[in-house]
Amino acid sequence: MVEFSLDSPLVKRSQQLADYARSSFDGNISLADSVNAFCARVHVDFEFDATATEVDTPLADVLKMRKGVCQDFAHVMIGSLRSIGLSACYVSGYLETEPPPGQPRLTGVDRTHAWVGVSLDGGRWIGIDPTNNQLAGPRYVTAARGRDYSDVPPLKGVIFTDAEESRLTVSVDVAAQ
Repeated sequence: MVEFSLDSPLVKRSQQLADYARSSFDGNISLADSVNAFCARVHVDFEFDATATEVDTPLADVLKMRKGVCQDFAHVMIGSLRSIGLSACYVSGYLETEPPPGQPRLTGVDRTHAWVGVSLDGGRWIGIDPTNNQLAGPRYVTAARGRDYSDVPPLKGVIFTDAEESRLTVSVDVAAQ
């Protein structure tokens, strides 16, 4: 658990992050309820905007803009939790999406998703998703866990080819069986 309580390449603890988290952890409710309350705050305070950030946008900038994608929501929550002394990890994987009411389920359009693992009392870990303000449940498929995105990018490796150019196309479908 120690490695998930310390700074990592993309998530540095700070007083600013601690101050942001602290009001959700007043000691009057359980740690689990405090984590849930903080998740709800991140969800409300931040706007999902796929054009606002890049993979390496500094966490302080994300906190100031209050915009980003699931990776940013997870990094803010992780950095805030670590800044108040809790252990938190970055979880990368997939989320089974549900179509809007009355719309057909589309095949092959799911994407990678990020959420947070938080250590609670007694060494118990929970998964929580600040982007969607919910606990990670059966619709979540974990691919990897790490300190931050840099530990678990969905595509990492080397390819050798004689091609002058290449283009990767990925199609993901997450569905209950």
